Amino acid sequence: MKFGISGDGGPGVGFARIGDFALEIENFGYDGIFLSDHIENRGSFEPWTTLAYIAAKTTTLRLGTTVTPIPRYVPSHLAKIIANVDVLSNGRTIPGFGAGHRSNMFINFAPDGTYPEPQVKVAKYIEGLQVILKLWTEMEPNFRGKYYKLYDCDFSPKPVQKPYPPIWQGGGGPFILKMTAKYFNGWIGPTFGGVEVPTAEAYEAKVRKIREHAKEYNRDMSKFTFVVFGDMRDSAEMIEQYKTAGCQYYIVGLGGPVTSVGPGLKYKPLYTPQEYMDTVRNFAKEIIPSFI
Repeated sequence: MKFGISGDGGPGVGFARIGDFALEIENFGYDGIFLSDHIENRGSFEPWTTLAYIAAKTTTLRLGTTVTPIPRYVPSHLAKIIANVDVLSNGRTIPGFGAGHRSNMFINFAPDGTYPEPQVKVAKYIEGLQVILKLWTEMEPNFRGKYYKLYDCDFSPKPVQKPYPPIWQGGGGPFILKMTAKYFNGWIGPTFGGVEVPTAEAYEAKVRKIREHAKEYNRDMSKFTFVVFGDMRDSAEMIEQYKTAGCQYYIVGLGGPVTSVGPGLKYKPLYTPQEYMDTVRNFAKEIIPSFI
């Protein structure tokens, strides 16, 4: 079982320290760092430029997102961005994808400035994914979809990882689980830091559903990764329950870095930088070795 860390929570892990933080967690024994793609949040990192910077600071740390909303991007441009980071990191990216669920991220940051209806958003998500996979695997691909088109697109460099980087899916609805089995190499169970955490039994049920769908598509699940997005305060017993339920990779965060303290959206840190780093270090020292 491997462990990653959600890299954009915690005080003291600002733009000036993110490279040093990534090097520290690599040395602590974490397998990967995963940034959220919520650039609409105050003080948030833009994930892929940040991951490119982290790639230059580290040597083994995997670099991912939880998760990048494909419909908020031009898919061909997103494919180029991720391919570049995969090349710069010598094949260390794990792109996490989703459909997106906040209207302000689309209204303020999407190319057309609109928030699609749910059915349209999901359709754009799957079609955009098809565009990305074509660009990563084909020479000068063409594509004629309802929302996106490619015309003899000369796309290079291709990702280092072949046929393309492992792509993880971050949604849990019935249709999305089916698409996870069809297209993806991993599924991130949305436990999200202790908030509304589904039981291990519920997680196991979705693992079984994905495996059932995978049989329909004749997918080889030997290289598929089942992921939990949890919390550094989760006990070893809780993590063991998810491992038994099928989890193979556990991403941990530490709640939110700040809390509102009054009108005008003023913020106060929940943890001091030292408390945060002590928790990161202690989890690596006390929990991770139990699952190696």
